[in-house]
Amino acid sequence: MMKENYKIKQLEIDDVKDFVRIIRESFQSHHLVPSIYRGKGVEQFIINEMDNIFSPYKYFVAYHNNQVVGSAEFKVFDGSNTFFLNMIASEKEFKGKGIGKSILNFAVDFFVRLGYENFQLDVYQDNNVALNWYLTLGFKQMEYKSLYKVNTKSYKLEEQRIYIQNYPQYKINKDSYGFNYIDVVSHNESMRIGVIGDDLIFRGEYRDTTKIIAKILHDSLYFKNIYFIGKDNMTNRSELIFMNNIIRMELKLKDDYKDSSQN
Repeated sequence: MMKENYKIKQLEIDDVKDFVRIIRESFQSHHLVPSIYRGKGVEQFIINEMDNIFSPYKYFVAYHNNQVVGSAEFKVFDGSNTFFLNMIASEKEFKGKGIGKSILNFAVDFFVRLGYENFQLDVYQDNNVALNWYLTLGFKQMEYKSLYKVNTKSYKLEEQRIYIQNYPQYKINKDSYGFNYIDVVSHNESMRIGVIGDDLIFRGEYRDTTKIIAKILHDSLYFKNIYFIGKDNMTNRSELIFMNNIIRMELKLKDDYKDSSQN
């Protein structure tokens, strides 16, 4: 079969709507739980980031006959030689036709020219197609985190005073984009909690304080769902319902990358 030729370039404002739509349509809903692409205003967020000359994000698109058929979001981190793939997707009718390979090859060349040496990404353990594809490209599994749903109904609320440090800013951004974060302080302990839609996303270490704050916020601010993402095995916690494992993968560009244009 002859390979399609795709034009890959950085995203333009006129194509943001299609860029977001392709990503939303390509993933099952449970794979988008911690993703800002569930947010109602993610399109405007991307447009604002495109206007930010200091943005850590890069957005690439694939075109076929002047139609957007593939989307990818990357992020770089200060002081690191690693770039990170946040999202990659293609139109349903173009799946399996080399769009992902074309975008990755373009991105690798782009970031290598900027001096980056490592390429990382996360993939859900049950996403066998994506996981196996990354393995064929030379990615190695590093570690994993687990995604849980928190059942606050399984425990009673304890008396504990909490303070939200950034509520005005949180509310403005949440209303605009559909996502933001809450900075909570309780007993001299601070915690940053993600918010996407009507859901809370806790990350890091799960402690009794986490459970209590989750319950207070859920009952007081009427959040619908609460999720936790962390490295530790938390199956001993009765209030945590296991959903999936998220595997961190890495590719050393000088040693491991298998140029997929040659596959």
